[in-house]
Amino acid sequence: MANTAMSIIAVSSDTCAEFSKNIGRYLGASMLFTRSHTFPNGEIYVAADWRALYRSNVCIVAPLDDTPNNFLIKTLFTVNAAKSIGAKTVLVCVPYLCCSRQDCHPLGSEFSASNTVANLLNICGADKIITLHIHNKNLTALRSNRLVSVDPDFMIDKHAAHSNITDLSEITFVSPDRGRAAYTKNIAKTFGSMFVACKKTRLPGNKIKIDLGENVQEKKCIIIDDILDSGATLLETSTTLYNAGAKNIGAVVTHATNLSNNLLDKIEMSQISALSLSNSINSVSEACINRRKISVISCTQKLAESIKAAFSAMA
Repeated sequence: MANTAMSIIAVSSDTCAEFSKNIGRYLGASMLFTRSHTFPNGEIYVAADWRALYRSNVCIVAPLDDTPNNFLIKTLFTVNAAKSIGAKTVLVCVPYLCCSRQDCHPLGSEFSASNTVANLLNICGADKIITLHIHNKNLTALRSNRLVSVDPDFMIDKHAAHSNITDLSEITFVSPDRGRAAYTKNIAKTFGSMFVACKKTRLPGNKIKIDLGENVQEKKCIIIDDILDSGATLLETSTTLYNAGAKNIGAVVTHATNLSNNLLDKIEMSQISALSLSNSINSVSEACINRRKISVISCTQKLAESIKAAFSAMA
């Protein structure tokens, strides 16, 4: 059998070094760091000793570390450089697939941004893309096996440990909108738990209305969602649960795309007792230091396991 061990992991320079080193250690891989520079007109330059990638199995580890557009360009350049120099296999690990928010509110025949980003990565030379908890499961890239979406189920057990929950069957899992309903229902089924699918209505002035449609009186609830941005959905859902008599309200959210101090302060003052986030975006761990209610769960091992499996399958 061919040797499937990766010889190189290429990452954006020092901005996501620790995240990438953790994956590298799990895989037993050596490291190559890129250097990037932005010119005054906004153009981006990416450099590294690309020759080190020749005939190697390459995994480009790219947690979001910049504005999404800059991040995407840097990742595309890095992928294409690895392929152009003659890398044997190029796998791209993007824990948060940027620009996928376009897929959250599709209008009729509107295109899929996730497919577009996956196609660009493939065109530039990616043989396989690994991501975490993609929003849109009905993607051509997923069906064609060019993209692998790792489920964040591991976060539930970690959240339970942080929150001193000993029996998840006693939890009511809550989906804040129909977009997360199927996934949340599957989690509830796994643990033999209750499940509530909320109806979310967007109102003028960026306001949100949440309707439960279920009795949560004296229930211990955990809200499940994939993206934390403005925080409006999470906070309104927690308030609605509290007003309906929920006994305890926790939350597990995979990707935190916005962690302003203002939002974090609102979460600290909300009815949420504990919030768990993954470190899929590079700034999360630092932003949440000293936050009493917020825990950060590392996704590096789960991603590394998926990376190792992907390389073995492609050998």
